Amino acid sequence: MDRPESKNKLRTTTTGKIDLHTAMLVERKDEGLGIFEKLSGLNKLAEHFASTADPASVVLVKQTVKFGDVRYRRCVTVSIEPRGLFLWVRPPLARHIKLLIPWDHIKKTRASRLYGLPAVLMSIGDPGQGTITVYQDLFERIRVYLI
Repeated sequence: MDRPESKNKLRTTTTGKIDLHTAMLVERKDEGLGIFEKLSGLNKLAEHFASTADPASVVLVKQTVKFGDVRYRRCVTVSIEPRGLFLWVRPPLARHIKLLIPWDHIKKTRASRLYGLPAVLMSIGDPGQGTITVYQDLFERIRVYLI
């Protein structure tokens, strides 16, 4: 039987699994970043590519995007702009994050799958600051800006 350990802020069971319900409700530390931002790598992307601006051009709302190993389903606004890829991550009950990733920071792409559908995984930054996976049809709009 899995019993939570009482003294941990993020309760783990005796098998070492994180109690995700507790993780979602735990008070955010480290400059307001929650557990999913850390697991997905959004924290690293926000350090380098945070934006305060709103999208300047065509906006695609309620997109599904995968950051690292965490999927953000229908809660990302995407804008494909000449200056870069704008992503506004707005998960329910969590901090909203705006990113503007310059086109020259998207280094490598490879075929992938997202919810079983064709997708493309993009490596961000030179020392590998994170990965972003988008559906193939969204990537086709992005492709024209990649060098």
